[in-house]
Amino acid sequence: EPSLASASENFRLNDFQPLLVAGSADCIAAEIADVVVANISGTILLAIADELLRILRPQGWLILTGFPESELAVLQRAFGNGEVSEINEWRCLTLRT
Repeated sequence: EPSLASASENFRLNDFQPLLVAGSADCIAAEIADVVVANISGTILLAIADELLRILRPQGWLILTGFPESELAVLQRAFGNGEVSEINEWRCLTLRT
């Protein structure tokens, strides 16, 4: 997976060793992650909401990105209100659970 290779190299250069996973959250233990980042469409984020929240530790950070403004309101209803940022047409919702 090229995106994992790129992320791994960037983390290595910054002396940071996170667990990076591409694919289903089914392979990840419950409440293992302090930070979960998902860069995918709002439709998919809603479909995997339970899994994203399952792997996140209490008081963890959830960073959802890769969706347009038109999907923001439904994601806020599903996950909660947090900080919203944007780059061009893409939105990012960051919140603490």
